Amino acid sequence: LEDNINTTNSTSSWLNFIQPLNDDPNQIGDVQIPIPLRDFPLPPSLISHTAIPDPDSFAGDILSAEDIRDWNYVFLYEHPDVAQDTIECRIEYNGSSKLTINDVSLKEGGKAVFTITLSPPSEQTVTVYYQTQDGTAKAPGDYTAIPKTLLEFDPGETSKEIEVTVNSDDVVENNETFTLVLSNAVNAEIADPVGVGTIIDTTNTIDPLLDTLVRFNNLYPTLASDLKALETGLTDDNQTTVTSALSAFATLAEDVARSWQIWQPIAIAQASRQTVHYNIDENLSADQETKTVIITPTNNLPVADQQVLDIELPGYELNETRQNDVTTNSPTVPYTTIEYDFTKLLDATGVETFGESALPDRKVTVTNLDVLDYQNAWGAIRLARNKNLIDGRETNAAFIFQTPEVRFKNRITPLIVNDKRWDIADLGNTRSKTLTQHLEELFKVLLPAIINRPYDIRISCQYAFALASNTNDEELLASLPVLLTPRFTVQKSGDSTMLQVTQQLRTNIVREIDNWQTQKNPNQTRGRYLFSFSLFSNPENVSSTENPNLPLLTVENLNLLLTDIIEE
Repeated sequence: LEDNINTTNSTSSWLNFIQPLNDDPNQIGDVQIPIPLRDFPLPPSLISHTAIPDPDSFAGDILSAEDIRDWNYVFLYEHPDVAQDTIECRIEYNGSSKLTINDVSLKEGGKAVFTITLSPPSEQTVTVYYQTQDGTAKAPGDYTAIPKTLLEFDPGETSKEIEVTVNSDDVVENNETFTLVLSNAVNAEIADPVGVGTIIDTTNTIDPLLDTLVRFNNLYPTLASDLKALETGLTDDNQTTVTSALSAFATLAEDVARSWQIWQPIAIAQASRQTVHYNIDENLSADQETKTVIITPTNNLPVADQQVLDIELPGYELNETRQNDVTTNSPTVPYTTIEYDFTKLLDATGVETFGESALPDRKVTVTNLDVLDYQNAWGAIRLARNKNLIDGRETNAAFIFQTPEVRFKNRITPLIVNDKRWDIADLGNTRSKTLTQHLEELFKVLLPAIINRPYDIRISCQYAFALASNTNDEELLASLPVLLTPRFTVQKSGDSTMLQVTQQLRTNIVREIDNWQTQKNPNQTRGRYLFSFSLFSNPENVSSTENPNLPLLTVENLNLLLTDIIEE
């Protein structure tokens, strides 16, 4: 850069330093310096997942429509503490069968065989459309196009193959690509809609770039040794050796240059094509005594589908929770961020992990899931390194390393058993009502007014007599069966509400109980009816493998004193 260099000290001919007005240091504030890691991270490990009742469903003395059907999805994962790592979390609810398609590479003149996979298998017929689309390869010259075509999976089938004919020519050209695209699936979801077909040119006589670089790397040390003779000058003794070395060097360099011209970078396979729902970041303080865990929903997750994620860290105590930078004790949806501030326990011996591994564990709890709207859950996570190096700034994609996604083998279906004793007469405005009115109030609390997803219900009723005169919850009861209904499917029918759909069921129950009471004439003073209410998942529109009509919720101790029932 300097054009006038000499051995004496002199001012630069192009660079001048300006003396500042004063020599006080400039205060530019705190500066965040990103420190990316260049090593690829190990995938996180999923330890366990389970479904537990929401504690609020047992709280209070009166049945609550807001809490009685709620459950929590809990999963445990572990990975080493690395400041540059972000956990990317995805949780599926009410999952159905998924369609995926693979990528294919082949030489000219062959057939590209794409495999479309359906997992898990469905007991219903699954249909999906497929068609080819041009990329750098163009139909009909490079391959034979396939128009939009219907593909059917019979019940139980898991894979189908689609063949695309690839043409051959004598033109030297780069490798080219086209795609096979899936759309409009029925009775399944499309998880991976695009399969990429790569056509490898067979007429190209130029060696691949990697081969020429390896050859250059292996031969250059020998050539460099022969060319070293040029440092002392070209003589009759070394002329032949030097000339041969120069010719070989020129050939190697030309081969690399020709290969470089036609080289195409290989597209890096994505760690996962699945959608990320939440990012989980951890910030450890400089003294390593406090830690902040930040939950951030991604743009891929609709606001209406957000759930609150609670975090527990072994060996740490929760100090404060903030939602959108505002302190709160009970985060709610929707939200932009939830931050949990933890302090390390003074004595964390024995509570460093939740499991047996020495790696740090994290427990994630998804709270307040309605068992009828969320009939099963399936968690998956992956790790992204260097994703959030500076707050509010995106990291260059070249510095982000993502692990493959890991997920549990099976989804979890909750089974909530609520055996707390509840008094049906507490529902509504007055305790004394007809049996029809009591059942209507009970249905309004246990079942949602609007039917979003179909489900089955089964109701049993017993007559119970208090053998002791005390009225506490521990009184001894003798019971007799009165009725057990078959499963009744509650599903949307036009604009009908839940009460309208279940009207006939309640009428039948009242009629059977009235008939039994007329025949048996039970004791009215110390007698009561004990109802048990069970909800089941309904496998409509999904296979029994996905949703095998499993029990979801049982409320066992629904008491109704006969003295609280008035005649119809």
